[in-house]
Amino acid sequence: MADGLLQSGADAGRVRRRAVAIGESRYVPISSEERIKPVLDEIVAKGQAIKDPFEQAFFAMVMIPYLQPFVDVNKRTSRLAANIPFIKQNLCPLSFIGTPKDAYIKGLIAVYEYRDVALLRDVFAHAYFVSCDRYPLIGASLDKPDPIRLRHREAIKATVSAVVSRETPPQSINSAVSELISDIPAEDRDAVHRFILEDLASLHEGNIARSRLSWHDFSKWEKLWPDADTRAARLRALAQERAAPKHS
Repeated sequence: MADGLLQSGADAGRVRRRAVAIGESRYVPISSEERIKPVLDEIVAKGQAIKDPFEQAFFAMVMIPYLQPFVDVNKRTSRLAANIPFIKQNLCPLSFIGTPKDAYIKGLIAVYEYRDVALLRDVFAHAYFVSCDRYPLIGASLDKPDPIRLRHREAIKATVSAVVSRETPPQSINSAVSELISDIPAEDRDAVHRFILEDLASLHEGNIARSRLSWHDFSKWEKLWPDADTRAARLRALAQERAAPKHS
């Protein structure tokens, strides 16, 4: 997750060994690795003991940024960790697309400065309601996965990763996908093409890992679009064109 975002690669994937400052806040997190590690272990243990998935998710969103166990990507780590209980319970994942960034930051500052979680709680609830509208779960489709998608799932993941990591511009995505899946059997090709477009439309920071993408690559590609909603609408429209019956 921290790939390409840290000044020193040695800081990636480990508890920080130096002090950090938080912009827009006077709060100073504990600085020594010897003190951070046991507190992080305690947070993990308490989080695992919580049974309610929403409480568990919110606990991660509050405690990880408050401790700041890593040099960077603490907020991103907390948002990803917040999705673990939802995924385990087969609930809608949490995304902050469509949630005002300044409200989220103000919520965190209230936690840092006053240990007050009320505003962040409201932001969390708003983001989850928006996520439920945006990413509805359809139980039947999960029970009966598409056999073509299953058969070509590795090719689909690899193509999504290639489109994003190569910073493929919006106007070139259809042709790029066609070229990348040219070795897929002809009878499956349209369906695979459609699945790739659907997955590209649904990409967000909480699910990029399944396509083996770094945040760095995703954020650069995301900037090629006006906004996330436009990206989703355009790519889903292209996917629908692939699903439409072809007339000779």
